[in-house]
Amino acid sequence: MYPFLEAEGILSWHPDRLARNAVDAGQIIHLLDTGRLLDLKFPRLDFQNNPNGKFMLQINFATSKNYVDNLAVNTKRGLIAKARRKYYPGTAPLGYRNSRINGVKMIAFNKKWAPVVVKLYKKYATGKYNLKDLSQYLFQLGYQTRPTKLWPGGKPVTTDYLKFFVLQNPFYYGVFKYSGEYYQGKHQPLVSKLLYDKVQTVLNKKCWGLNRSKTLGKRKYRWFGFSNLIKCGECGYHVTTTSKTKKYKNGNNHTFTYFHCSKQGTKNNQNTNRCSQSFIPESLAISDLFKICDDVSLPESSGNWLLDELSKDELQSQTQLDQIRAKLNKRQDEINRQLNILLNLFLDTTIEREEYLKKKYDLISQRKTIEEQLLNLAEFQNDNIEKAKNFVRLTVQAGKISKQYLKIAENEGDQKTRIEPKESANSCLEPPLTKPIVTELADWLKKAELNLFLKDRKVYHIKQKQWAALSRRPTVRNLVARTGIEPVSDVFQTPAVTTLATLPFF
Repeated sequence: MYPFLEAEGILSWHPDRLARNAVDAGQIIHLLDTGRLLDLKFPRLDFQNNPNGKFMLQINFATSKNYVDNLAVNTKRGLIAKARRKYYPGTAPLGYRNSRINGVKMIAFNKKWAPVVVKLYKKYATGKYNLKDLSQYLFQLGYQTRPTKLWPGGKPVTTDYLKFFVLQNPFYYGVFKYSGEYYQGKHQPLVSKLLYDKVQTVLNKKCWGLNRSKTLGKRKYRWFGFSNLIKCGECGYHVTTTSKTKKYKNGNNHTFTYFHCSKQGTKNNQNTNRCSQSFIPESLAISDLFKICDDVSLPESSGNWLLDELSKDELQSQTQLDQIRAKLNKRQDEINRQLNILLNLFLDTTIEREEYLKKKYDLISQRKTIEEQLLNLAEFQNDNIEKAKNFVRLTVQAGKISKQYLKIAENEGDQKTRIEPKESANSCLEPPLTKPIVTELADWLKKAELNLFLKDRKVYHIKQKQWAALSRRPTVRNLVARTGIEPVSDVFQTPAVTTLATLPFF
């Protein structure tokens, strides 16, 4: 507030015109303290720039804030009371208008748009029209977006507006929602409950966001299993997918699928330099992802050995904690016994009062330290070992995924790099043979939270500490086409301990 204040004073009708919250009030007081404001003038109040004057100004600011807070509470209470009287306390939706009948504010039909809303419901209930058709229908009739400070308006209303504020609005059959609660309204409904339910049924069939449990294969748009997992290596925005169908002269069709940068920076006008990254075939991108998965994987035998070692460490750590707890309890009991002996010596006048108080303070201080140590032990949990176990399980799962992919590649022969089939009933899904493994790979990548990037038609991984530690291990297998996993070393013993010790969990 007032970053480049040129004036040395402010003329105002009342202090509540300057500030009605603590932030504005504090800024004005700060400007007065620092000398950037020298004086304030009010018609009915006398202000002097001294401690007493600023104190009275703060009282006026506090009174103004109290007035605003009470006004908000009273206004909300009045609106809820109006809703309980079955009157909608808000702006009437499309097809209605706010009016006053016999001095009472009510909501009545809009003679121009009420029949249009009924037609919208009837059209959509047939299932032959989509939300864009209804938007264009309204636009042709003259219903357009209103101009604002940022947008000129005069365009068709959005499909979200039609879905949430018209077709899903219970107001049109006589019920309205206010402040999280539903009320039966006194306004006349435009449509019947039966027609409203039919529209909701059509919406559930067409709008996948309202029914996420439906089979993904029935979607009319491509479902991207690697959504929000890969970023563009040039502009940093997420990678998406696109399918293109090529029609041949002999009548055959072939669908090609690609990964590419979403280029949202250019769309949102946040980046004047357009991203120059090109498309990459889906088969090559997924092949790179499987190689990354193989690079950060461990054999199942090595992973089980590490899990056993971590379990031993966890058991040993718990044993050590129990031993420390027992020692602290024993020491606490010893201090309590010494306090009793010290009290008896003082009562028998064996020691002086000053010596008694000094010894008692020392013992009580030691007992308090032990109590805090016991409390810290009770709250202590070795989360690092559990995190390390989860990390090892991820690496073992990665090894299983890589082995399964290599087996599929070996069976497919020369077609090992092709993930999509030549022809499929639904081009938005992977083929039956590879879909489970690709889905499993996508789920694993979400759990692993790798830093994946796509640049120059190649997917690569910027390794974090824990994943970089795996690259320093001895190589246990190579990804060899059509030959499965080629073992290089059969043992994974001492090097695994060194690698595990370098992880950030320890």
